[in-house]
Amino acid sequence: MHYRLTIQHNGIHWGHFDCDGPNALQRIDAIAARLPAAEGFTLQRQKGIGEERILSSTADGLRVLAAQIQYRDL
Repeated sequence: MHYRLTIQHNGIHWGHFDCDGPNALQRIDAIAARLPAAEGFTLQRQKGIGEERILSSTADGLRVLAAQIQYRDL
């Protein structure tokens, strides 16, 4: 499974942390626990629900040019 934690501090977007693997949600929660709302952090947890791919087709077959995971809020 893929998970994403989006981080804002005092209304300013700081970035996001992507994690995958068998303990991904627990790792996301461990990071979130270190960023308390009382100190101005706003967090959004998301789960990967699919993937979009851009493909190239040639006589040699298909090749993935780009892939992007699609997320849904938890």
